[in-house]
Amino acid sequence: MESRPNEHTDVVHSAEDCAICLDKIQGKKTLKCLHSFCSECIDSVFKFKPACPICNTYHGEYTGTQPEGTMTVTQSWLNLPGFEHCGCIVIQYSFPSGIQGPEHPNPGVRYSGTSRTAYLPDCKEGQKVLKLLKKAFDRRLIFTIGRSVTTGLNNVITWNDIHHKTNIDGGPQRVSLAVGRTLAHCLPACLLILSSSGARATQSQTYLSIWGQGTLLFVSLHYNEDELHQT
Repeated sequence: MESRPNEHTDVVHSAEDCAICLDKIQGKKTLKCLHSFCSECIDSVFKFKPACPICNTYHGEYTGTQPEGTMTVTQSWLNLPGFEHCGCIVIQYSFPSGIQGPEHPNPGVRYSGTSRTAYLPDCKEGQKVLKLLKKAFDRRLIFTIGRSVTTGLNNVITWNDIHHKTNIDGGPQRVSLAVGRTLAHCLPACLLILSSSGARATQSQTYLSIWGQGTLLFVSLHYNEDELHQT
């Protein structure tokens, strides 16, 4: 009797198969992260997002969908918990109402303006974080337009996964790896991680995490090692 192949047998792809089309790689193109794809396949992906489909490493500069607004920085004598030896940096974000563009969820629909205030310790590490936040703002990464998770309203300006410290005395406790740790403990360690990541490759993806009173600040930026060491 003729045997039939098992219908549930998994197809195993070799290392030379393209992870996008799942076929043999044609016109092989290898990214800086060392993952290879068909030239046409990866070019098509990069038209929408310049990141490796396998490891999500960005290649080039990524720009978000943040609407037009301003970022104003001032200094205050007020102290943040754990940084009683210095004042704080006050960041004021301001956005007027406007019309959504083609990159937003509902093009042509109006969105409401808003203003937000955030704080950083006015120390060496805090200044480094501020520099990264300025880059994130210029690249339209800090805010986006969508539905508010707090009010449920749609077509409003919301935080875009870069959480800030918005209360000088802390705020509601959040579930994170940082519970029980202070901003003073985490700033140096996180900047060390940032430096080592940024020095590995030009325009590599780097992460910076800072916790203060249960509030998590997470910055995901792409820049070269020369930018990292500029003063």
